[in-house]
Amino acid sequence: MHKDASSEGQIISDNAAFWEDYYQHKRTQSNGKPSAALVRFTTDLPPGRALELGCSHGDDALWLAMRGWQVVAVDISAIALKRALAKAVAAGLDHRIDFRCLDLLESFPEEHFDLVTAFFLQSPVQIPRARILRQAAGAVAPGGLFLMVDHGAMPPSAEMEHPHPEFPALEETHSQLNAHASHWETVYLDSPQREVELPDGKKVSLKDNIIALRRKRSE
Repeated sequence: MHKDASSEGQIISDNAAFWEDYYQHKRTQSNGKPSAALVRFTTDLPPGRALELGCSHGDDALWLAMRGWQVVAVDISAIALKRALAKAVAAGLDHRIDFRCLDLLESFPEEHFDLVTAFFLQSPVQIPRARILRQAAGAVAPGGLFLMVDHGAMPPSAEMEHPHPEFPALEETHSQLNAHASHWETVYLDSPQREVELPDGKKVSLKDNIIALRRKRSE
């Protein structure tokens, strides 16, 4: 669905409304586990400052906080953030996590971070995704890690309200980041498969696009 710049205000409104409804009616809880890619690529990193875009119910933010990170956790849904904050308070980790309700079409954190994550930052509502991802990469401090994971194809049994969801190829997304080799080291760039179990017990394979880049210290 195409919308030009003159309708940007409507895009912002629709995006926020879509995700509030999603968390109110479709995703009311989480499994409480951190993302596999987060564990894989950050377990051995020294704790620092992290930015998580699209923090949902806060599972990744809590895992990082438990490991000593100071986390800025951003989501567009106030409902999701309320639940995430409650979990952080219950775990005694709220002092390590700064939850921010932001629409990334309107504003973006101004700080720089040792780790920036963007997991499944894909929306049935049209958003300027390439611009947001470039901002995310730009928020990585020298020596820091940018880590993103996308759906490489439609997840089985996914509830998608957009009739034509887009799943950019790994190379296309990487190109959109403008992550030139003179400034970035490629840690990982691939589309692995992972097996998951659906609510009905059926096991299926999912394709993920994973990009892990480290910003060089000498720029």
